[in-house]
Amino acid sequence: MRNPLTRVQSAWHYTGRHSTPLCEYSGTRGTWSMPNYQTLMLAGALPLKGANMTPDYVPDTSSDILLVRAKHNLDKHFDFVGIMEYMKASLQLLCKRFGKDPSVCQRGMAFHDKQTAQKVKKTHPASEADLDCVARNNLLDLQLYDYAYHKLFREYARLPEDKIQPPPTTIKNDETS
Repeated sequence: MRNPLTRVQSAWHYTGRHSTPLCEYSGTRGTWSMPNYQTLMLAGALPLKGANMTPDYVPDTSSDILLVRAKHNLDKHFDFVGIMEYMKASLQLLCKRFGKDPSVCQRGMAFHDKQTAQKVKKTHPASEADLDCVARNNLLDLQLYDYAYHKLFREYARLPEDKIQPPPTTIKNDETS
């Protein structure tokens, strides 16, 4: 899972859609900009291939049902769900869950650290108003992210004391992409 605010902002940068204001971009029905994209995907409310999504496609299901279905699918169909913004903790739990050698986690973390170090500072920072708009357009994704986040760190809290990074106390809005 990925913080929806970070995900939409990253997609906006990646697609080079800076001529479209971030707020407007976050409300469009494109593949990466679609509001509540993670919830819709996990609820099974989108076609399997992004190329088949038409710009006017809107699932014919209520928000409450979509969120309940997405949470259910996370719990029932995924052996593990990590959080992009907490890659180290996620990788450690993944290795622990599947009985992998800790060196596997270390290699994954080294790759993540290298990728993070190579990120270029964004030239089009988002304003607080834009981020508020993105949040309004992605309320289901924010709730689903919160659910996955707390699930991950409840499990993380049960690990032995040799944890790689301490669990955070709140969901943060990273500006990483």
